[in-house]
Amino acid sequence: ILTPSKFQMNQGFAFMTSMGSGMSHTTGIYSNFSSYKLSDRLQFNTGIHLIQSQNNMSYFTGPQAGIGYEFGFEYKLSPNSLITFQVANYNNSPIRYRNLSPFNVP
Repeated sequence: ILTPSKFQMNQGFAFMTSMGSGMSHTTGIYSNFSSYKLSDRLQFNTGIHLIQSQNNMSYFTGPQAGIGYEFGFEYKLSPNSLITFQVANYNNSPIRYRNLSPFNVP
């Protein structure tokens, strides 16, 4: 279980902005992705996202900062097929379309 070669961690930062009709929306996201290979066929994946949003849109009254997370596993059935199960939660984040996640656990 404590084999370092089975554990992988990556971080990333994304910055997005949009402007139009005198309105702007800017979002910064810091993400941490981790995976642990339990066996040659089974791998566990997680993602944690710290999200900060800034805008001047009068119709958007949601939170300005939040956290999103996801976790899941993938099981390799054969060299050419696998099954993936993933759960994501962005309910406490300023992402407007939470059902269309821009993130994927690697």
